[in-house]
Amino acid sequence: MTVLDFVSNYEQLTNPELKEKFLSSNLKVKSYLPVTQKIFLAETICKHSMWDKDEKCIEINSPVRSILTARAIISAYTDLTGTTESWCDEYDALSRSGLMRKIMNQISELELAEFHSIVNMTCCDAITNFTEPHNFISHKISELKEIFVRVFEPLVSTVKTHIEKTDASEDNTDTTDVTE
Repeated sequence: MTVLDFVSNYEQLTNPELKEKFLSSNLKVKSYLPVTQKIFLAETICKHSMWDKDEKCIEINSPVRSILTARAIISAYTDLTGTTESWCDEYDALSRSGLMRKIMNQISELELAEFHSIVNMTCCDAITNFTEPHNFISHKISELKEIFVRVFEPLVSTVKTHIEKTDASEDNTDTTDVTE
């Protein structure tokens, strides 16, 4: 079921007992997520909330990180699915209705703490790996190498072709002995 449909159906109920029954009968919550999946989700969250893709540099966007973390938890631990690309509508609907808290309460504190810890470690590692002087310099050298290859490879190829043509034309010139 989509998040928005789930919230809509939940909000139509007026009796708190019916709401609780709706939650228990329409929401499946996983008790554990494999660590490899947590790491993959953390890397995805950090990639989309920390990088300026055009400038290839770190640009931290904490609100996006928070929304993506909630999205990852809801998507990975429940059977609910999002329908919007930004997921802001789903986030707002879950928060407004109080369902975000109710769903998070169904996942163990230890499990959520581990997930948040892995996200934090992954983001901190990205910052450290990118901003420490030796890593920053290595990254910039790699970028310069890519630029050098892109710019000078065609030039070297053109010069090589020109030299080969020059060598070929010199081989075809008259080399008869002038001492005759």
